[in-house]
Amino acid sequence: MSQEGAGTGTAVFNEVERIRDIIFGNNMRDYDERFTEVQRELAQLRHELAELRSQLASQDAAQEQKREALRQTTQEERDALRQERVEADQRLAAELNGARESLRQAMSEADDALREELRQTAARLGDEKTDRALLGDLLVRLGTRIRSNGAEDSQG
Repeated sequence: MSQEGAGTGTAVFNEVERIRDIIFGNNMRDYDERFTEVQRELAQLRHELAELRSQLASQDAAQEQKREALRQTTQEERDALRQERVEADQRLAAELNGARESLRQAMSEADDALREELRQTAARLGDEKTDRALLGDLLVRLGTRIRSNGAEDSQG
């Protein structure tokens, strides 16, 4: 009987299909086929949309990692440049202080040498130059001699 029931059910289904074909004709089958195609395309589009969202999320995460890596690299380079500038400033300050001290020492030595040369020149000039009082006495004596020699000549 189950075969008869199954056979009867199939027969009823076929009968319903035949009545539908008569009433609606081929249009209903076309609509069913179109509806099935639209559902298949919609399912395909949903699947593609899900894949695109997944790819977009992956790209977004990759871009975020790259941005963070660039930010980190930039920060490290900025810190390194700051450190180099500080070191260069310190080296320059040390060099300037050294140059200033060398210049100060050279100026002091030149000043000392000049003073010593002036002292030596003054001493040499003092030794070579006759004292005015001494020169005056010599001239007085010379004048006295000339006068006394002239008086002897007139007497003689």
